[in-house]
Amino acid sequence: MAYLVKALLIAVALLQRVAEGVEAELVPLTELPLHTKGRFVVGKSNKRVKLACVNYYGASQRQMVQNGLNRQPLAATAVRIVQLGFNCIRLPFSLDMLLRNMSVPHPELTLAANPALQGLSPMQVFDETVSALTKVGLLVILNNHVSSAGWCCSDSDGEGLWYTERYSEDEWLQGLKLITHRYRSDPRVAGFDLRNEVRQNGLVLPTWGSNDLKTDWAIAAVKGAKAVLAENPNLLIVVSGIHFGMRLSEVPNRPIHEEEPLLVNRTMYTTHFYYGWSFDMVAYDMIGRNIPWLMGFLIWFLTLLAVDGWKAQMLPRTASAEGEVRLLPMVESCINCPDLLQQACSEFQSVATGRWELVLVGAVLALQACLFCIGEHLGQTCGHIHIVSPPAFVVLSNVCFMMLYVLWARILLAYTFVILSWSSVGSEEQGVNFPRDVSLENAGSDALVMPTEGAQNEDPGSVKRLAANAVACCSRRMCGRLLQPVRKRKTVAALAAMAYLFVVSALGQRSGSYSQFRGELDACLGPLLTGQGVAPAPVWLSEFGSDVKDNYFTFITEYLKERDLDFAYWSINGEKRFNESESYALLQDDNNAVRQAWR
Repeated sequence: MAYLVKALLIAVALLQRVAEGVEAELVPLTELPLHTKGRFVVGKSNKRVKLACVNYYGASQRQMVQNGLNRQPLAATAVRIVQLGFNCIRLPFSLDMLLRNMSVPHPELTLAANPALQGLSPMQVFDETVSALTKVGLLVILNNHVSSAGWCCSDSDGEGLWYTERYSEDEWLQGLKLITHRYRSDPRVAGFDLRNEVRQNGLVLPTWGSNDLKTDWAIAAVKGAKAVLAENPNLLIVVSGIHFGMRLSEVPNRPIHEEEPLLVNRTMYTTHFYYGWSFDMVAYDMIGRNIPWLMGFLIWFLTLLAVDGWKAQMLPRTASAEGEVRLLPMVESCINCPDLLQQACSEFQSVATGRWELVLVGAVLALQACLFCIGEHLGQTCGHIHIVSPPAFVVLSNVCFMMLYVLWARILLAYTFVILSWSSVGSEEQGVNFPRDVSLENAGSDALVMPTEGAQNEDPGSVKRLAANAVACCSRRMCGRLLQPVRKRKTVAALAAMAYLFVVSALGQRSGSYSQFRGELDACLGPLLTGQGVAPAPVWLSEFGSDVKDNYFTFITEYLKERDLDFAYWSINGEKRFNESESYALLQDDNNAVRQAWR
């Protein structure tokens, strides 16, 4: 818990960096309503209005009211948000609370600190929330977070599109009209975020500019915007990208902020970006976790190669009186194995003497390289393959690491057994005679000749002899075709292993760089920021957050400063649900004490 608190203190301090030198003060009424000019939101005087927002959620969930109303009076929370330096609130709601006659479940608990709100309907509590926030000078941007009340978001919650099984597109449009009309007289209700994180619904993917009425979010967004502006023409329209709100790269396919007269100078696009959506951030951490394992395997391998080379020099082949070469005495014992052990040796030989492990290692390495390249390409181009996002390729690459560890462990254990069997040679006196041209590295079962008489007279049933037989038999099989390519090319094998570790480390460092992180976001947002192929428009990073100080959070705050983006941090409320902490929150569970002052 102490670590979590410390991390969140740092997170709030990093948010302070975002606002350094930026006017994030409360917006005066004389500057309302807002509109857009180029890639910025401006007021009536055409001066830049920096939206430094925070998400305040709860009403879109099954509890039907904002989080923290069980801890602090609503007015006190509103004042606290202003004290922290924010000037606007992103306020999620559900269609359930708007279109269904529902009541607040367990108001005595969820509204414990606000007795005046008990007995009100969810929409009436929402009214009081909006009023309390705007009374202290905060702007409110309404957000249709979900249709059916509940936590958002997943691929399987049925809430990926703007219509669901319970709510049709017409009902969605009706809901937008009703809530817009409800707050049309409050000028500080300044914008409307039409739908949260448009994404796949099962296997159905949303599109942009496809002209498919069932999937084209651009068409639906225009319908939603028209419904809102018909009730209040002064609102700023906020349109999410597709694929969890990330992909704004397809807006040039149909730039609704240019093509629709009603939306000209009134449209702000929004995106979300969390750690788990960044291929490079996830890859950086995945590689970091695997580097110690890779170093361990490398040290093991290099040690075996060094010992193998030294043993080869210290234990040369010896000539018998008949001019033949004597193989390691331990190998001789394999012939004297009892039937059971001999059968085990034979079965082991069928698996261990091949080179399938080495072939499979090469295949897994090639697969891993392909997966990593595909994932990085998708990350740097804001792409995906159907419902598979770029970070999924990091997971698959990590599976490849696991497979490699199993294969490497098998090969290195075999190599270790070989080295261990060599270590007994100095204490043995007798051996098996082989022709002089038979080497230790390629001796096979067909090279064995009859053992000496002394060897035949030994007791094969002793525990010591059985253990020696097992090691010798296994070592002899394993030093066949499995290890032969490695042992014959020790220098090449060592260089290849070190090169792999170097390449993986270099990729990790590259993935953990700010330039890669910036490339991912620029790929998704770039056209709207630079005006390449489309008129520039404001981009609002309306959800981001973290519970640790890591590269992701450092980089996202740096990107906000560098690209001068409006933002909304997730979130202000200390609880995620009743009596459940929100790990990304800026406030403690009491909804009052801050981790660290933002300004």
